Amino acid sequence: MFFFLKIPLFAAHLLKFYTDDMFEHTDDPNTTKNRLLKFVKKYKYHFYGWLVFLFYEIVMVGLYLNHFGHPVRYLINYLINIGLFYFHAEFTMRIGLLRRRISIIVLPLLFLVEIGSYTLLIFAAHWLLLQYTSVLGSTSVAFNYQFCISTIFRGCYFIVFSTGYYFLKNYLTERKKSDNLEKDQLKNLIQIARTEGAYLRAQINPHFLFNTLDFIYHNSRPTAPTAAEAISSLSEIMRYAVEVNPDENETLVKREVAQIENLINLHQLRADHSLSIHFYYDEDVLELSIISLLMITVVENMFKHGDLRNPKDPAKISVTLEDNELVINTSNRISQTRPSGGAHSGLNNIIKRMQYAYGNDATIKINTDNQERYTLEIRIKQKPVQYPATVRNLSGQL
Repeated sequence: MFFFLKIPLFAAHLLKFYTDDMFEHTDDPNTTKNRLLKFVKKYKYHFYGWLVFLFYEIVMVGLYLNHFGHPVRYLINYLINIGLFYFHAEFTMRIGLLRRRISIIVLPLLFLVEIGSYTLLIFAAHWLLLQYTSVLGSTSVAFNYQFCISTIFRGCYFIVFSTGYYFLKNYLTERKKSDNLEKDQLKNLIQIARTEGAYLRAQINPHFLFNTLDFIYHNSRPTAPTAAEAISSLSEIMRYAVEVNPDENETLVKREVAQIENLINLHQLRADHSLSIHFYYDEDVLELSIISLLMITVVENMFKHGDLRNPKDPAKISVTLEDNELVINTSNRISQTRPSGGAHSGLNNIIKRMQYAYGNDATIKINTDNQERYTLEIRIKQKPVQYPATVRNLSGQL
């Protein structure tokens, strides 16, 4: 007796050994064999469970009755029963509970159809086996009360286990989702903590830097006014860059203009005021909005790659308002000794930021004249000013 009870456990371990060995030697995942092996590996615990169940049920019933049926009969009966198990879990329960309000009506109806179809299918399988094979021997098959009761009881037996499997599967799925959600929340908390730490460090370091620059400025001003002026301009530019709010993304044109003037002054001090630069802007543009650091990047690109020392051909920067468009123009001779590498990184960044911020409402044109002169034009459409309703009404009356 105990020998027969150990058979299913031994068979399950044997199946696990061979399947694991096969999976270690698979190469091409597109072959039919490997797809089948992947399927078996994915649902291997189902195979182990059914193997143990079938062996226990067949062996125990066979020992109890002292009789074992034909293998074909076992095969067909259990194929139908296993099919009922998965059909009930994957279709009947899923469809029946799809709408909670009417599930109390739909689920019993589906159950009756399911158990009726199962009974008819079992009868049809036994009748075919009796008519065309000798698997059932001399056993007769009759669709009577006794047959229906025993078949319905057998079907309900598998349906009960299938229902438990459905709820267990859903529980494990929801538990996995909950665990993943908790892990994501923990990662977010860690990321927020790191971000806050980085933000505090970013606040402390510039504060220390600006205090140091301010100290150097005041101490060098009496003896080295040029150096002090350069430190002041550099400090203003760096302070502006640090104080830019990345969430707001936009700033006023007048703030960019002020930093362009600081940038020009800083470069003039470095070059002993030998640079030829004409900077012009309309007063009307100062209160308009623009994405931060855009104009400064354009001008810095001109200093980096331009030849600005020819008084007969000076570099030009203009910021104007034309046909409700903010127009930024730069023009300069191309330096023959400009640094190689990274020449377009700043401009590529500008293009991406403009595309993100303005979409089709902004354009950028770049032109090089025989590799001697470089011109850039940016046009940004301005949104019409929305006046309050009372102002519009008064204007209409006037």
